[in-house]
Parts: sequence; structure tokens; C-alpha cells
Amino acid sequence: MQNAYWKLLLDGINKEKAKMLGIPVEELKEKEAEAVAALNPYEKTQFDIVAAKLTSYKAHFKALQEFIKTEVLANFSEFDLYIPASPAELGECMIIPARWIGDAASPTFYFFVDGLLEEKA
Repeated sequence: MQNAYWKLLLDGINKEKAKMLGIPVEELKEKEAEAVAALNPYEKTQFDIVAAKLTSYKAHFKALQEFIKTEVLANFSEFDLYIPASPAELGECMIIPARWIGDAASPTFYFFVDGLLEEKA
């Protein structure tokens, strides 16, 4: 299940990059450098933010896997797991682990920052 999420996350980041560059995702490897060079400064800044997500994802992948193994799975009974209402198909959404720590009034949720989208209202 986590492996499916990791693959979808990587695919999503690559699709976002391709969309920003105006090229098909299948041609990203071949045409990315040329398309990036043609961006204006604002577009380049926005693209760099997306590219940084991919770099961060790759850098933290093993640590994320280790966290799932040593914290979530090893202490599974201590966690509540939340699944977003839509899409609710396993492998196509993130399962959000949450744990009550001490006498906390609410649980601590664990999110993988590289998989979050930012929205401005």
C-alpha cells in the first residue's frame, strides 16, 4: 500500500513539472532542460519549488519507509488511521497515521510533507 502511494507521489510530482513546462510527461527526461531554460523568472521560481519537492522526496524516501516500519507498524495499536473521503481507494490516497501522545487533547497527525499541496483561499 505504501509503495503504491510512493509511486503515485513521484508520478504526481513529475506530472506537475511537465504541466508547468508545457510538455507531455513522457517527454520530461528528454525536454526538461530546454523547457526550463525557456521559462521566465517567475515561472522558473515556481518550477524550482516543484523540483525541490522531488529532490526532497528522493532524499527522505528511506527515512519515510523506516518511520512507517519502526513507528507506525511496530506500534500499530497506538495509532488511529485516517483515510480521506475522496478518493478512498487504497493506493490512490494517503493513509494518515495519528497517535495520542500523553494527555493531549487531540492526536498528533503525521503527514509526508512532499505529498502535500498548498492552497491559498
